[in-house]
Amino acid sequence: MKKITSLLGLGIIATSAHAATLADGWAGSADFGLTLTSGNSDTTLISAGLNLAKDTGSIQQLAGLAYTFGETSGDTTNDVLSAFYTWNKLATETTYYGFRFEGLRDDIALIDYRLQATALYGVHLVKNDTTTFSIEAGPGYSFQSLDGVDTDGVHVYLGQRATHKFSENTLISQSLAAYAPVEDFDAYNFVFTLAVETMMSDTLSLRVAIEDTYTNAPAAGAKENDLKLISGVSYKF
Repeated sequence: MKKITSLLGLGIIATSAHAATLADGWAGSADFGLTLTSGNSDTTLISAGLNLAKDTGSIQQLAGLAYTFGETSGDTTNDVLSAFYTWNKLATETTYYGFRFEGLRDDIALIDYRLQATALYGVHLVKNDTTTFSIEAGPGYSFQSLDGVDTDGVHVYLGQRATHKFSENTLISQSLAAYAPVEDFDAYNFVFTLAVETMMSDTLSLRVAIEDTYTNAPAAGAKENDLKLISGVSYKF
């Protein structure tokens, strides 16, 4: 019931955001994926997400909220909540500066919380009607708790984003966000995402995504890598 309530909460947020876009100029999408199997093992994987974007030409804002829950034969295999917010302002036609906030909770990986705030500077290496490719970097500060062990400190951030339109109906997108503590670069972590989206109507699309979350110095008993393949539908507004 607690997990269902969380997913319903995301649905309420998405509905509220839909109404707000008409007045505030935001655009976005609400994503939902579901996988069910039965037989030798019963498997459930549910994912829900909300992505928002606002671009005035000189200022770009991006925000996202996602939740994934999975069970196999009654054992929880996924329980991840993540969120981010990015604000970027163009400095020239090809460069920009801004800041980024990111948060993560992953019960299976024993990440009680991970909060990262970063000031960044970026470059649009490619930006046209079909393809975009940008890189960005900057310093920041992180707070995290791994299985009850709290740490914090200055980090270095490296990010990269790319999109390409294969046709009017098919888009591929990719992003990377990597963080390394200044005091111990071996304790780095990153999130890599690759997604393909095909429009089925003006507002509905089919989306397949690979997400790789990696922590090089995980909590004791947890694995470094968490790889997910998620397919579902996306409603654009």
